[in-house]
Amino acid sequence: MRKILCVLLAVVFVWGSLPVSAETAESVSVSAYAAVLYEPVSGTVLFEKNSREVLPVASTTKIMTALLAFESEHRGDPVTITPEMISVEGSSMGLRAGEVLALGDIARGMMMASGNDGANAIALYLSDSAEAFSEKMNARAAELHMMQTHFVTPSGLDAEGHGSTAYDMALLAAEAMQNEEFAAAVGQTTLSVPFVSPEKTVRYENHNRLLKLYPDCTGIKTGFTKKAGRCLVSSAERDGARLICVTLNAPDDWNDHMNLYDYGFAQLAERTYTAGFQLISLPVVGGEKECISLTLQTQESAVLPKDVTVTAGRVAVNGVRAQIGDKVDVKKDKVTVDGQRVQTVDEKVYIMVHKPRGYLTSMSDDRGRKCVSELVEELPVRLFPIGRLDKDSEGLLLMTNDGDFANLIAHPSTHVPKVYRVTVRPGVTEEQLTRLTVGVEIDGRMTAPASVRVLEQQPGRVVLEFVLHEGRNRQIRNMCEAVGLEVARLKRTAIGAVKLGMLPQGRFRDLTPDEVRRLRAAAQKKGNAQNTQREEEKQNAANRTNGEKNRRSRPAGKNRGRTR
Repeated sequence: MRKILCVLLAVVFVWGSLPVSAETAESVSVSAYAAVLYEPVSGTVLFEKNSREVLPVASTTKIMTALLAFESEHRGDPVTITPEMISVEGSSMGLRAGEVLALGDIARGMMMASGNDGANAIALYLSDSAEAFSEKMNARAAELHMMQTHFVTPSGLDAEGHGSTAYDMALLAAEAMQNEEFAAAVGQTTLSVPFVSPEKTVRYENHNRLLKLYPDCTGIKTGFTKKAGRCLVSSAERDGARLICVTLNAPDDWNDHMNLYDYGFAQLAERTYTAGFQLISLPVVGGEKECISLTLQTQESAVLPKDVTVTAGRVAVNGVRAQIGDKVDVKKDKVTVDGQRVQTVDEKVYIMVHKPRGYLTSMSDDRGRKCVSELVEELPVRLFPIGRLDKDSEGLLLMTNDGDFANLIAHPSTHVPKVYRVTVRPGVTEEQLTRLTVGVEIDGRMTAPASVRVLEQQPGRVVLEFVLHEGRNRQIRNMCEAVGLEVARLKRTAIGAVKLGMLPQGRFRDLTPDEVRRLRAAAQKKGNAQNTQREEEKQNAANRTNGEKNRRSRPAGKNRGRTR
């Protein structure tokens, strides 16, 4: 019998019949290609235009870079500027190699001058590379439910795959403005940054002209590239209420924001709710109680949108906020409440995990080291990994509770191709590439032929792509060592048709039914081909043996085997 979960999402706040502003969202016109006006307390979108379309966001990216700096326990650390930190194009704080200033002060100056050098300095101080820092950015974005965002650079310079949406950037801005150090910095029209060495103070002007044009503006950040156009993320407060406005590719962004704020603040009113007011009621199917209710314990007041019904938004079906009366088939659909998945015990689960470095591919460790099981502990079922990634490697790892599926994918006969991005030192020669491709001897056995090509080449380091069809322990590291290369970083990016994509480090997602089907098909095809090959080899061997016996049994002589 199919199990059907009926999800009924009750209303959190319902405002009564209140006067409505004569101006409506439809009457507001903006120059921006994409825009959103967001009220962060209730999560209400008061205005939107293409707000969920992924676009380049230019230097508004630095909002995330600064937030990570201000949230870091190292924000007070003195940072010595290196040549690598300032080797970046575009707008600049004017940092010079050898100068020393606090990490938090770099973030302050960066937000004023939109300094790409400052963004690079923060990234390289908090991580080994800009790439590693972008993974921290994406992990923090995932925590904020910025579901359509992927950061590649700390500065916002155009890069393939780097982008966000107006809505996601509003979520980021709302979070950033909760950080006191961040809010204090971006709310200044000018700011003086002290340097530790040489001892001096540098005064920076804020690029955000809205601070002077609109009295209620409290921040945050401008941005511009030819590809992104003019981008602006701002915050404004009036009478205890805060609004967030984001415009992307907006030729007339200053006026866009002022007009949207004038419209938005006219839609707000203070509301008071007494103790005992019911916030949410969720009917329960098959439980001990018919419903669960949440109520206020004390009287609360808030300035919120008027004439707006705001649903709790706590229940989602396949990542989409549930609506009243939605029905969900748990055999097919993914249902979450407050981000926690609702699951049946007998459900087969197939997920991909972006394993960070430093985690063992194990469910437990008697020495207390971090294990991949910790990354999926929120799931209500016990999963186990398919195959392995060593502790120092990162990237795509499949996990499931389906033993037959795991054995099919991991079995040595299937040889499902796996793709890796490998950074090696110091450089690579054609001879080394040939040896890696043809095969090298490891523990007395040659590796199977592999596909190896150069992706990037810089002085002292080369990024290679490996495609392997077998899986020995630490195979790539041992192959590289055998030809005289040092592996600096190793990341698995694909298994068969399943690609890691933009999944943030330390996060997981369900495999789609099509991904599971394609993995099964690839493994079965490889396995069948391997079995056929083995049968052919056995038959050929038998034929050779029989032929040898026949030759030995024939009489000797010049004309043996001939018929006259």
